[in-house]
Amino acid sequence: MMEDRQTEDFSLIHAINAKYSDEDNTSDFKVYISSNAPGKKDSGGLVIPPILVLDNNRVTCAGPSDAIASLCCRVTELDITNNLFTCWKEVLSMITHIPRLQTLNLTSNTLTAGSLGPDVETLTFPNVNLLILNNTQTTWSSMHTLLKIFPSLSELHLSLNGYASIDVENLETYPSLKKLFINKHAVPRWSKISRLGCVFPNLETLVTIESDLADMISECSEAASVFQCLKCLHISSSKLPNWEHIEELRKIPKLCDIRMKNIPFLEEYNEKVRRQMIIARLPNITHLNVSPINQQEREDAERAFIRFYMDKENPPRRYHELEQTYGKLDHLVDLDLSPKTTCRLIVKMNDDDDDDDGGKSKEMDISITQTVRELKQFLQEFAGLPSHKFRLFYTGIVDEEKINPQELIYPNKFLHTLNISDGDWLVIIPKLF
Repeated sequence: MMEDRQTEDFSLIHAINAKYSDEDNTSDFKVYISSNAPGKKDSGGLVIPPILVLDNNRVTCAGPSDAIASLCCRVTELDITNNLFTCWKEVLSMITHIPRLQTLNLTSNTLTAGSLGPDVETLTFPNVNLLILNNTQTTWSSMHTLLKIFPSLSELHLSLNGYASIDVENLETYPSLKKLFINKHAVPRWSKISRLGCVFPNLETLVTIESDLADMISECSEAASVFQCLKCLHISSSKLPNWEHIEELRKIPKLCDIRMKNIPFLEEYNEKVRRQMIIARLPNITHLNVSPINQQEREDAERAFIRFYMDKENPPRRYHELEQTYGKLDHLVDLDLSPKTTCRLIVKMNDDDDDDDGGKSKEMDISITQTVRELKQFLQEFAGLPSHKFRLFYTGIVDEEKINPQELIYPNKFLHTLNISDGDWLVIIPKLF
């Protein structure tokens, strides 16, 4: 049955029936389900949920308008990702009969620009505030019409549409948009991307990741400041080449939340240094990669920045700004705070565990990161016995008094758990059987 549908129109109503009905009711488009099924009317009629997801169903068209109006009267979110819609008029005709619709996801439906004729501009959908057009081949000329049809969008997704330029000169100002996602594009210069700020003057969040963005510097002084309301910018996996381009982010007036990961030149630094360098260079940000920046972290980062460049020729301009704030700083003392891994112990061989004065002894550097089993194997040569032929005792000094010997009987116990110190003893006693 499905193979036949692949070669003919398969409507939204067909998809609803296929997903929610156990019967083939596609001829009259009325769905009946057992009256005791959850979420169904007493009559057995289907109640479509407010969030309707019909992705990957090979849907090509809307279907009868009366059926859509009846079944989708409660729908507020429609996800028809990866279907076979090609005509905007068909999509708009469909959602005309979904009066409560607020979110429309058309991802991976190839919608032709030519299907947006002048007659569709008479339609408006003021309730829709989220429109997702990823991988739909939506052109900038199409956006001229779409922004009129959807006059109240607060969030818009335009990723994977193959943009190599931002051709928005003919678009009218659109003040309602707050969030814009335009990922995986081929626009290399921020001066071009900043054109979006003229169309969306109240934009607060711009997400442009996995892109060809490689140049934040512009000869036009207004390129960075055109985003007058932008607070959050996500530029991970871009191609910015050096710190000079990162510092341009200071020019965005209200920018306070930056997300930047997987930028090649930044990966040359370890995570701590990378974070400190970004914080120190961008005094305007309060959040970096989602984490908030408190005052103590900022001061530590800025001081570390000064010390990083204090002995280098031609330090960046930010270095001189911070030096005016903190003055000349001393070099930090290079302390090795890494945990101790070895202790110098006295190893004694004794034939009598009550006589600590007999037998040979030797000072050895013993790794305390090893287990008792590994230590006994290490001491076999000194003892002249295989590890299973001797017992091993540990003793040391606590409060200037020698503690009673403790036999090391647990083979998987790590030596560092014994609080071993330099000058303590290990006593080897051969087994008599």
